Amino acid sequence: MCPHCKKIYAPKSLLKKHMQFGCKMNPRNTTTFSCTFCPYKSIYKANMERHVSNVHNTGSLKFRCELCNFRSNYSFCVRRHIKTFHRLDDFQK
Repeated sequence: MCPHCKKIYAPKSLLKKHMQFGCKMNPRNTTTFSCTFCPYKSIYKANMERHVSNVHNTGSLKFRCELCNFRSNYSFCVRRHIKTFHRLDDFQK
């Protein structure tokens, strides 16, 4: 049984994984990894690394915001960025 949230797991390997990564009541699991390019956050380092690689790949970024230096490999990310950061709902490129 998880000492933080009282959920029961069998086998013990699932309990161990839950306590290390999944239990929201475990104070050690409150650490988040924040993206330096956007508001994205994750409790998993691997998810953050994948996000940065997929969304903010610094190699050859195909799409860019015309209002600032934000760039992405995906047009939907630039549109979302414009809507979120520049508060322009109907901006179309």
